[in-house]
Amino acid sequence: MNRDEIEKRLRNDPFIKKWSENYNKNISEELFSGQGARPLSLLTRTKPYWGMPMVLVVAGPSLDKNIDILKKYHKNAIILVADVVLYKLIENDIKPDFVINIDPADMFVRFWEGLDTSNLTLVCPTTANPDAIKPWQGRKVFFNQTDVPGSSKGEALKKLVKPTEGFGSIFNQFFVGATMIQIAALFNPKPAILMGYDFAYSDGKAYCDGFLDKKIYDDTLPEGSQEQLEHIERLKAAEIRSEMQIIDIYGKYVQTNKTLKFYMTIFVKLVHDELRLKHIINCTEGGILEGIPNTKLELALSDFCKDEIEKKDIFKIQKRKRKKKGRR
Repeated sequence: MNRDEIEKRLRNDPFIKKWSENYNKNISEELFSGQGARPLSLLTRTKPYWGMPMVLVVAGPSLDKNIDILKKYHKNAIILVADVVLYKLIENDIKPDFVINIDPADMFVRFWEGLDTSNLTLVCPTTANPDAIKPWQGRKVFFNQTDVPGSSKGEALKKLVKPTEGFGSIFNQFFVGATMIQIAALFNPKPAILMGYDFAYSDGKAYCDGFLDKKIYDDTLPEGSQEQLEHIERLKAAEIRSEMQIIDIYGKYVQTNKTLKFYMTIFVKLVHDELRLKHIINCTEGGILEGIPNTKLELALSDFCKDEIEKKDIFKIQKRKRKKKGRR
């Protein structure tokens, strides 16, 4: 492939185009600077919560089964939550330590619209959409995304993020749950506890309750009309795109599709082959995630999250001091 063909492919890739537009706007609007912004490399240097138990929360349908249990222990663990399910934690009076966003679209601001984010920390790529970032009232931690070296996305990102190359990086793995486990791994969690990682339509639902109310909207029909309400319900039903049946963690058949199965395969490979995480527990209580120990959330939290964790100001803490070696 010659240089002209490469440039043409880069120009025509919708993700690369969106990443470039977002990144350049973020640079021009100085969103990476100021008291409320820090690079991810700050956390990798200081490691404020090294070896602590971490809970990772995503929007799978099984989340509704045990979100109330997390409420009892939320001060005893470091909580990472996908931006699209922040509302669920806020509804249950749970304050997450990190809210993770990876999508370059601006529509994701809908998931925290109307929520008080002034005392929360958003972690997102430098290619995040500025129209989604700017309404965030609290602090922001930025990282660069990377992709397969030599690929069109990999080379485009490498060139694009040169001005912020010292920010630290996370490999693009298609979905937010994979980004979250990579961020958690930076802290050597003991353990990493998973919630909402179904990769399937548990209980006949596509997501946890409330998710589709925020995702699906229709402004082509009169607001509040019967026609609009019926159209929205059809759009919600279409979110369940079943292509196969798979045995779930309880030995029962559950519906899923090729994309979700692909994401699960990526996730398991990431955990074992790349991150080599030894301390990880799936407490989703549903779905098809295999290759990772499963248990009830209550059991995991009562075992590993007995004591309250002192939460730190991650923007001010000093770098951990190394112990001095004695003279020989």
